Amino acid sequence: MDIFRTAWSDLVVRLDVWHFMRRLAVGVTTDTHRLYAAFMGQLSAAIFCWDKSDLNLLKEAKRQQLIQANITDPSDSDVSVRLDRKELSLHCRRMTRSTEVIRERIQAVLELFGGNSGRDTMGVPLFHERIWEL
Repeated sequence: MDIFRTAWSDLVVRLDVWHFMRRLAVGVTTDTHRLYAAFMGQLSAAIFCWDKSDLNLLKEAKRQQLIQANITDPSDSDVSVRLDRKELSLHCRRMTRSTEVIRERIQAVLELFGGNSGRDTMGVPLFHERIWEL
C-alpha cells in the first residue's frame, strides 16, 4: 500500500455507498428485526435524494394526468401522494447528498434508532453493540 501512497499521493479511496450501507447493516442485531426495513429506508433517505429538476417534471406530468382524469386543480399534496416509488425510480435520477449533509442525517438516523426507540416490542435493540466498532 505504501507504493500506492508514493505514486499517487493525492489519491483518495472512497467507499462505495452500497458497501457503506451494508457495512452499517452488519451492526444490526438481525435483518428480521421489526425496525430493520425502516432503518435501511431512513439510511437510504439520508444518503440519496431525487434530482429536483426531474422530480418537478414528473410532478407536472402527474398533475396533467390528474387533470385529464377530471380532478380539477390538484394540489401539490394531491400530486405527491399519487407518485409511487416505481414512477420516481423510472423517471427521476437519484443523487448523493453532500458529505456534510449525509454525515448529519446519518447521525440523526443512528440517534433515532438508538436507545429505547430502537427496541422492538420484546425489548430487543436494533443495533448490536458492535455497530460502534465499525
